[in-house]
Amino acid sequence: MAAADSEATALRMEVAVLRLRVQELARENQR
Repeated sequence: MAAADSEATALRMEVAVLRLRVQELARENQR
């Protein structure tokens, strides 16, 4: 299960990065 756990962690990190990118885009759109 270690492989699945690290995969889930990688997915969570990718989601966090995508959320940050979305926030940045939203900020630029408000300008």
